[in-house]
Amino acid sequence: MLYRIEINTTPSNIDFSDYVQSIDKVLYKTNNRDKTIIAEGYTFKLTEKCPYTIETGTRILFWRNTTLIHIGIVEKKLYDEDNHIYTVYVNHVLSELKKRNTNLTRQDNGVGGYKTFMEVLLENTSEVTIEGFGYDLILFKDLIDLIVNETEQAGLNVDWTGVNFYTEPSFYWRCYEAGDATLTEKDSPTVDTSKLYFLAQQINCSGVNGIYAPSEFTDEMKADKPSLFDILVQVCVLLGINFVAKNATTLYAVSVRSDMSDSYLSDDEMYKIETEDDITDATGAEATYGTYDYHLWFGGWSGIPDWAPGSYFEEQYVKYGGNIYRASIDTSEEPTVGEGQYDWYQITSDIEVQAYISPISQEEFVQYNHRYGVKCENVNWMDNFNPIIADSGVGYFAIPVTDKQHSCAMYLANALTLDFRHKTIVCPAEKIIDVGLYEYDSIYIEDINNDTVEIETNYRPM
Repeated sequence: MLYRIEINTTPSNIDFSDYVQSIDKVLYKTNNRDKTIIAEGYTFKLTEKCPYTIETGTRILFWRNTTLIHIGIVEKKLYDEDNHIYTVYVNHVLSELKKRNTNLTRQDNGVGGYKTFMEVLLENTSEVTIEGFGYDLILFKDLIDLIVNETEQAGLNVDWTGVNFYTEPSFYWRCYEAGDATLTEKDSPTVDTSKLYFLAQQINCSGVNGIYAPSEFTDEMKADKPSLFDILVQVCVLLGINFVAKNATTLYAVSVRSDMSDSYLSDDEMYKIETEDDITDATGAEATYGTYDYHLWFGGWSGIPDWAPGSYFEEQYVKYGGNIYRASIDTSEEPTVGEGQYDWYQITSDIEVQAYISPISQEEFVQYNHRYGVKCENVNWMDNFNPIIADSGVGYFAIPVTDKQHSCAMYLANALTLDFRHKTIVCPAEKIIDVGLYEYDSIYIEDINNDTVEIETNYRPM
């Protein structure tokens, strides 16, 4: 059988294809024109005579020959009493991330509960030297790996080494240099993903309108945080990353390439073609978001006074005994070693994370607006989401929108400001599946009986 559908279980999967009467289009890979990820599911009709248990939470695998096309989770099953048949709704496995945010993970903390995602991030940071100080940062790829691993209890892995799937990019963005109080725009060095980082504390506050220590989040604030899927979309759009299934436990990372023509297919292989031109009105884009005041980031210990007897401090930082403290109230008492003291909070020597460890004045949470062109359209960008480039001891904060090509929001800005031609083609599946042509924005199994796929491209007319 060319196509089959299975229940993913141990010790071996269960093939129930003979009981499936029909099936909708099944996603292999898809993203929007702005390169944001779409994790789509599908539905199928199942006869009531199926002897196997398929219910909410069942893990479903859809195959073409030896290629795994889709990893899904049953969302619900509805029974049609007139026709004695079930309609089964299957979600994409990555859509499970929509049910979780940074407040909790699926990982056991060893004492009867679960870790926060912040704890998981901190456990996987690397020490990076910036301006002579060591900072704990999370690598771009590691962040993606950790988020994807949160899909299920058993988790999923990401394979970045697949031939014809992922290509390591070389890029530079318009940035601010860490600690530059003048906020002078400049180009970052040309780097690859080995120099692209985030602060764990940033991710914990991504999409949050303010800067808060973990202890400050109320239950309502925790519930209102963006989902891990939302954060994954934002991270992956930076460099155009998507995913296809490798096997039941692993996804390939796929580089999203633009402007793929249909010249690979001959005329007689294109069974159906639909073309639509999208002419945009905007010639500019802007990103507005809030974050910790840039010039305060990565400032080392400069500007922090030493504690001195007889001086009063109120929610101010001081250096004392090789540590940094923040006064919790108006006090002249000597700082006491240890976190959470009544008058003082001891924080790490990593001064850039002070706002995320101990509460601060929200006056240091400021709004930034970056734009170019005219008739600017708004780019959806999360508060506190600041990609960091660290190279040769210098840190740079990427600016979301300054121009179309050298912005970390390049794909988002291009989708708002560039004319596109959208083309949908139905063609033989063998021309696409297993060939490694992942330049297409979307690939669906369109008809299992005729073995056809539907592919979509978005490219700029010449």
